[in-house]
Amino acid sequence: MKKLFEIPPIEMIKQQALNPYKRSSSTNRRYKLHQKVKNICQLNSKQRTIIIHYDYVILNKYIIELQDKFQYNIQAEMFDINNIEVKEPIIVKN
Repeated sequence: MKKLFEIPPIEMIKQQALNPYKRSSSTNRRYKLHQKVKNICQLNSKQRTIIIHYDYVILNKYIIELQDKFQYNIQAEMFDINNIEVKEPIIVKN
């Protein structure tokens, strides 16, 4: 059997290990958004959850960006009936 042509072996390219401590621009952006959102509402970054008040309308561009680009969940905070403080009315007599 004759060889028609010689194929040289392909050299393996070493992949450079990425530095785990070096942050990418998207990670930096995410942390910057964390700072902005923490001033507005409660943020749980490890669970990727933003907790807002139950009647809050989501118009904030930082919250929307975290939800769209970084897959954060938005959870509405409901009030607890047991924690509501009820004050007795003051009766005014004339």
